[in-house]
Amino acid sequence: MVGLYNRYGRLLLNARKRIFRLTNRRFLWLDFVIRRMTFGDEKKRIWFMDQYCHPHEKTFSVGDVLRWFKDNGVEYVNSLPKINLGERLTPPSACSNSTLRGAGSITRWPRPAGS
Repeated sequence: MVGLYNRYGRLLLNARKRIFRLTNRRFLWLDFVIRRMTFGDEKKRIWFMDQYCHPHEKTFSVGDVLRWFKDNGVEYVNSLPKINLGERLTPPSACSNSTLRGAGSITRWPRPAGS
């Protein structure tokens, strides 16, 4: 299993990260999890540090990753969320093999998991 950040899926997070940096961590209500979190201040601080204070985080497009897989003989099996527009994750597809789709296709848009 490989966990990678999709550059388009991180756009809103990166925007919030910049806002927090420019405003000295004000507007924490912009983060949905912090807003909804019922835990104490320490858990909220830990969440904030994990999401917004990484010294280095790199993002990749789906096309980049599929190209790396192809170039290195790695079989693409599945992803969460699904990488193809309109394709939904169902219990049987969660563990089934998928075929490698054309890298760079316009059919890939970021979607929240389970939508």
